[in-house]
Amino acid sequence: MIKSVLLGALQGFTEFLPVSSSGHLVLAQSLLGFAEHPLPFDILLHIATMLATVCFFYKSIWEALKGWLWGFTRRDLRDSWGWETGWAVIVGNVATVFVALLMKDKVAYMFQSPTFVGIALIITGLVLWYGSGKKGTRIKPDLKSGFLCGLAQGIAVIPGISRSGITIVTALVRGFSLEEAFRFSFMLSLPAIGGAVILEILDAGAIDAFASNLPKGWIWGVLSAFLCGMFALAILRRVVIFGKWRYFSVYCFVVGVLSLFVGMKGV
Repeated sequence: MIKSVLLGALQGFTEFLPVSSSGHLVLAQSLLGFAEHPLPFDILLHIATMLATVCFFYKSIWEALKGWLWGFTRRDLRDSWGWETGWAVIVGNVATVFVALLMKDKVAYMFQSPTFVGIALIITGLVLWYGSGKKGTRIKPDLKSGFLCGLAQGIAVIPGISRSGITIVTALVRGFSLEEAFRFSFMLSLPAIGGAVILEILDAGAIDAFASNLPKGWIWGVLSAFLCGMFALAILRRVVIFGKWRYFSVYCFVVGVLSLFVGMKGV
């Protein structure tokens, strides 16, 4: 049970904080001897963090969905935040899928290499350092910004590249306000995570096989992922609003160097 709770906490914190959940999974496997999650448990952890996102942003999600749907019936609403956000999220996820498919064959190798993860974490650190102090005034996403943030999200399939970090910094470079960059990054993530979960469920097979492959104490791991995810989102919001990126940048540098050391030692 303790191991399930720890894996859930690891997933919950690193899924949202700009430190790369996939990169930390590779390190946990190399340094702590953690085996890769059984697929059913991995699915439930992703569902838990997705639910944390929905709960944290439920007002914004409802506003965007309502504005986007109403825009089909009333032309005067096609300049609303919801209409613009809906299309930016769609365009962004098309870009994400395109990039992810291009990199699909190479990602499996990257997950086996702490050295590669170390390089990617150092790149994440540089991106966060660059984004520190940036802020704009844009309060509505546009298609070009959605597309560029979607490309960044696709690149984040590389273990060690932080999805939240690279998409928020991309939004800030595009002139988004701090609050809007934070909000758009996670609204952009929901279709991508949801699609990945559906594909994982299809891979998992029948429900009896699904249940039999869950580890002991899995429910506590799922709860841990949800609660840690909510807490991590609250932390990250303050980090973005107050521009404290460099703490996480330094962290990524340190862990990146550690990963390179692990890779060279062949652990």
